[in-house]
Amino acid sequence: MAAHVGLLTEERVTGTDGVLTLSGEIDVETSPAFRERVADLYAGGVRDLVIDLRDVTFTDSSGIGSFVVAHKLFAAGGGKLVLRGVHDPTRRVLDVTGLDRVLTIEE
Repeated sequence: MAAHVGLLTEERVTGTDGVLTLSGEIDVETSPAFRERVADLYAGGVRDLVIDLRDVTFTDSSGIGSFVVAHKLFAAGGGKLVLRGVHDPTRRVLDVTGLDRVLTIEE
């Protein structure tokens, strides 16, 4: 498990499939580390990534932007990004902005 001030990440990779479990906050301070971790997973060969957000307590606009950047990265490479366990406040933002129709979201 890697720690970035306010955000913990844990990952599991099997071949080209990965799960990135986050806990804590995705905000202006932690988003750069989150984006870097996602890019590293992609560079390492992961093409289908699930981001588990069940233990995320807060997501600001930079976190939402990070989801879009990650989606574009994986889609451009023929892969898929899935957000899992999105809490209501974040889900509402995704719904209002229309990103719920762009991003793949699972319960």
